[in-house]
Parts: sequence; C-alpha cells; structure tokens
Amino acid sequence: MLKMWKAHFLQRMSAIQSAVYDWIKATGTLRIDPEDEQRKAQKSSIYQPKTYKTLNNRCMELKKACNHPLLNYPYYSDLSKDL
Repeated sequence: MLKMWKAHFLQRMSAIQSAVYDWIKATGTLRIDPEDEQRKAQKSSIYQPKTYKTLNNRCMELKKACNHPLLNYPYYSDLSKDL
C-alpha cells in the first residue's frame, strides 16, 4: 500500500508545472493576461493596468500549479497545442 502511495504522489512535474511552481515560489506573484487588463482599462478611466498580481495564499497557488497547471494558468495553454 505504501509503495502505491509513493508511486502516485512522487511523480515528476512537467516543464510547465515546474516553471510555474518555481515562479510562484520565488516571487509570490502571477503574471496577468495583458488583453484582460487592456479591456478593464478601456471600461474604466480610473483603472491602472497591472502586469503582476500579488498572491494572498501562496501555498494554495503552489498546489494548483502541481495539480492543474493548464486549467489555472491559461496563458500557458498555447504551449500544449504544439505537443
């Protein structure tokens, strides 16, 4: 039983997962989609476009990066189309 548990949970991360994981771990921020920021700025003259978003719960974001990277970080999904 313990061997099955280890085999299931000790798998290596893909290149995308490790890149996102390392970025979150090092900076505590996420890159924001520039097109969404432009749309928000066009709707409101007061809105200041941002490039990065500071994370409130870094541990949860790291977990999301490990479990579902392409679901939670859609700007990386273009890389998977080439594979």
